Amino acid sequence: MTIHIRLAGVDAPELAHFGNPAQPFSKEAFDYLTNLVNQKKVTVDLLSKDRYNRIVGMAFVRRWKFFPFTQNVSLLMVQQGLATVYRSAGAEYGRYAAQFERAEITAKRKKLGMWSLNSLEFESPRDYKLKHSSSSSTPSNNNLKKS
Repeated sequence: MTIHIRLAGVDAPELAHFGNPAQPFSKEAFDYLTNLVNQKKVTVDLLSKDRYNRIVGMAFVRRWKFFPFTQNVSLLMVQQGLATVYRSAGAEYGRYAAQFERAEITAKRKKLGMWSLNSLEFESPRDYKLKHSSSSSTPSNNNLKKS
């Protein structure tokens, strides 16, 4: 069974779809997320449904088999510079808003992932979606798949 979850609190670069080009670091973000959750037990705190009727949740994964603690998938994405903090209407952060903000500031300072782009190359996932929204009214492919 596959359950699609919209990762709470973050916005990752968009892969190419609906005739629109991929954003820089979209493949890296997708690959990182896939490697992070693939074949692992993922737990999700369900927070809400978005306007596309997708489940919005905070996902957690145990990165090391014998490590007793789980790690927040959204936070890990931001820490790697592979997602921005989602700031649009209806944003869900659980209790992690401050951690997400600090992680994004640190990733920017260290020029990780998408933050390594210069100001002419960088376009936030939000701005990209706004620019290309006339192309499609279909939800973004920023989902976590758990099989």
